[in-house]
Amino acid sequence: MSLSRRPARQTHPNRQDFDEAEYFLRHGARMVRLCGLIARSDLPETVEIPTGRPVLFAANHRSFLDIVVALAVFAKLSVACRLQVRADIFDMPIIGRWVRRLRCIPTSRAVREQAKAMSVETLASGSTVAVMPEGRLVPAEDRPNGVGQGRIGISRIAQESGAVVIPVAIYGSDKIWPQGRPIPKLGLFRRRDLIVRLGPPLDFDDPDHQVNVDRLMDTIATMLADIEAEIA
Repeated sequence: MSLSRRPARQTHPNRQDFDEAEYFLRHGARMVRLCGLIARSDLPETVEIPTGRPVLFAANHRSFLDIVVALAVFAKLSVACRLQVRADIFDMPIIGRWVRRLRCIPTSRAVREQAKAMSVETLASGSTVAVMPEGRLVPAEDRPNGVGQGRIGISRIAQESGAVVIPVAIYGSDKIWPQGRPIPKLGLFRRRDLIVRLGPPLDFDDPDHQVNVDRLMDTIATMLADIEAEIA
């Protein structure tokens, strides 16, 4: 597998796509600043991108803050990415319009096949897609090893599109914005750690989708454990 390390601004074949990518990256830059204000943020600035292959990012999910973190990370990488987002968010006032403008992909059990088809089509067009394969906010009791159970949809998308999967470990978002709180915790005297790490690309080449997803989630769990050891 040939790899290149970047950031490198994506190019788009038509003006509309270019404008949408610029909107995404511009808002992502604002999220970089926000993360710096509310946390001691440590975000990656380069990523190993396989040449000639679609790229699918896959992250753990602990907090509503994760969409902000994702936008910040992709802005740092200069990658305009379509994020899979819970379908009901699209019906919310203000934020619903925002995620539509960001070209997020709505996903839920009811629209699972449509979300998969849209993701495969996006990857085939040369754009990247980001997925949180746990499919929900995972409370601490449901992630004894750091992550929850991954769902096989990401393996189906990867195999149908020929994409490689880049594991993403998000650490600390749940400490800043825990489940059940209407707004994040803002530490006035001590900002909490917000750390994101990217792993090496994975090929989902096993015919058993669950095997592929389990390997991905084990990889993210190991990355999270490494972060905890690093800051201990």
